[in-house]
Amino acid sequence: MSDEERKPLLDEIRRNDPSAWPKVRRGIEQAIRDVAERGYCTSLGDWVPEIHSLGVPLDVNSPYGILSALIGGLASTALLRITFDADGNADEAERWNMEARIRDVAVAPDGSVWVIEDDNPGRLRRLTPNATAN
Repeated sequence: MSDEERKPLLDEIRRNDPSAWPKVRRGIEQAIRDVAERGYCTSLGDWVPEIHSLGVPLDVNSPYGILSALIGGLASTALLRITFDADGNADEAERWNMEARIRDVAVAPDGSVWVIEDDNPGRLRRLTPNATAN
């Protein structure tokens, strides 16, 4: 997003909560620097219940790249595998449509992937590699 596109959005955030704006601005500025430097950013700030948070297991021994992350999508209803190169640049390597909001993701010692669906009733699903897939 260009600075020109970003400015009206930031102005709206500032107007909505002027007292919180300095802290929010610092976080946004740090995220912009992180994306410019690494290609991605992380949020290590305060937890806000309205924000959809979830677990993101990182695999430093991934055969797919230097670092691989599985990310569950609440809005996208997908499970994504993101890889990072030696410079920290992120790339969406794979996307699986789960047809459900994914609340949490974990990788078991045997390599299987466990996902928790955010539904009523939700499901705990164990995913294993498809031996016939190419």
